[in-house]
Amino acid sequence: MVRDNRSQVQKVLVQTLLLNLLVMMIKVFLGWAT
Repeated sequence: MVRDNRSQVQKVLVQTLLLNLLVMMIKVFLGWAT
């Protein structure tokens, strides 16, 4: 069983980046809507 930590870390980084992007978009949308 080979443990590939790099791909796992990369996956987590991508998920975090997407989550941050989504939060930013929601903040901008709410700020623009109000």
